[in-house]
Amino acid sequence: MVKYDPESAFELALLGSRHKPILAIDLHAERACQNRLYRRFSGKLEVIGEEKLRDPNLDLSRESRLIALIDMVDGTDLLKRGLSNWCSALIFYRPKKKEIEAAFVGLPTEGIYYATKKSPALFQPNGRKKPRRLKGPSSVSRWEDASVCFYGQKAKNFLSCAGNQKLIKDLKEIRKKEKESGKETIFRIYNFGGNPMMVKLADGFVDAVFDFEGQAPHDVAPGAYIAQKAGAIFRDLKGQPISLPNVLLKPAADDSRLRYILSSTTGLFRAFQKIIKQN
Repeated sequence: MVKYDPESAFELALLGSRHKPILAIDLHAERACQNRLYRRFSGKLEVIGEEKLRDPNLDLSRESRLIALIDMVDGTDLLKRGLSNWCSALIFYRPKKKEIEAAFVGLPTEGIYYATKKSPALFQPNGRKKPRRLKGPSSVSRWEDASVCFYGQKAKNFLSCAGNQKLIKDLKEIRKKEKESGKETIFRIYNFGGNPMMVKLADGFVDAVFDFEGQAPHDVAPGAYIAQKAGAIFRDLKGQPISLPNVLLKPAADDSRLRYILSSTTGLFRAFQKIIKQN
């Protein structure tokens, strides 16, 4: 659709009786996924996509069916601009048992990262090759050696990072050391986050993914689940473990939004937490 009719792909559509705005490509991809899943699992699951995931009153706590939460174009603005780091993300969840069955993050030019309740974290490359086990998170434990990622495209998200005075102070210290030594450190901070960077962490390419502003659980859960299955540390900013099965009970509620650090090691989590701790 994007390749052959890009103008219509990014036209605004109105969804459902409440006429919520959605881009045509989001609606097209979501309906295609829903149809495929309903044909494959006839009556055995409920697929929840864009419209219901915009409802802050959505409560799955009494749902006995298998639930598929789907976001088939996670990062539509990036796709529209021809940029990378968008993906398709799905998570299969049994609310009544508070169990995650499986999660998938598909990167269009690479393949599909996934993990199930009974399998390790795996990667299925494009081209029908055999899946491989993920390398797992890095062993980096020092902040100054890390490559860290955050979602900062929107002003509020960027400012949530730029406004953290302790973080800015530490970055200035890193820059000071670079000037004094005449050599750049290996520290990097990338303005990309979410599911695509989480699965990259699970495969050892980056060391931490964080969000200070807060993301909806369904925007975090697929990548975080895969990363945890690979051995990553996933906690809130206070250091408490985050239970994905619990927060997914109300995936669109304002008070369910997640402010988190996903880290390759416990040592790196503690170092990062100490740096970003508020005055």
